[in-house]
Amino acid sequence: MKASKKKKSTFKFVLIEVSYLNNERHWFLLIENLIDLFNHYEQICPSLIENYFKVKAKKRSGHCSSDEEYMIETMFYNDFGSKGVIDDMFHISDSVLKDKTRMIFNGEKLLINSTGIGYCTFIKKYHKTIKVIQKDEYIRPDAILTENDIKITKWPKGRHWYLRIGNHDFGKFSTFGEANHRGSVELKKLLKGTLITNEGVGWNHLKKC
Repeated sequence: MKASKKKKSTFKFVLIEVSYLNNERHWFLLIENLIDLFNHYEQICPSLIENYFKVKAKKRSGHCSSDEEYMIETMFYNDFGSKGVIDDMFHISDSVLKDKTRMIFNGEKLLINSTGIGYCTFIKKYHKTIKVIQKDEYIRPDAILTENDIKITKWPKGRHWYLRIGNHDFGKFSTFGEANHRGSVELKKLLKGTLITNEGVGWNHLKKC
């Protein structure tokens, strides 16, 4: 019996005009259901867990020194204590998933900010949807990716050229020229995504995407 192929994750990013921030426009990752939520954390959990234990170690010797460390400390309610690794993992799970899961079960939509951690619920009164973009890769529309992020490498005495853009691998190619051309094409795709809705759409349109 053939194993079923895992469905590729997609990510929906929304440009929101926020009334309580003087109508500033910001990009958010849209979380509409549990699959969206788990796909999101599949992307950020490795670095999140690593940062948690780094901050925990620093707390034993003093205070956090960077904004990122302070954010991690705040997210976990300053509660690092002396718990063991297993307790730590349960604590991480509760902190990042428990409240968000409850909100989704209550029918709410979540907007994840540029940190990948901070979030709010979508409230039509305060959040005007300007644009929605769907991507196959976890790259925010406001991320800065340039041609300098295209890396083409070859093993010593190897026959193939390997293409990597940022944190994304695109396989091997027979020649440098093929890899270089594919790099330009894929960079445009990563930055562009698929436009789903445009200026002025309301939440009712967004839900149908």
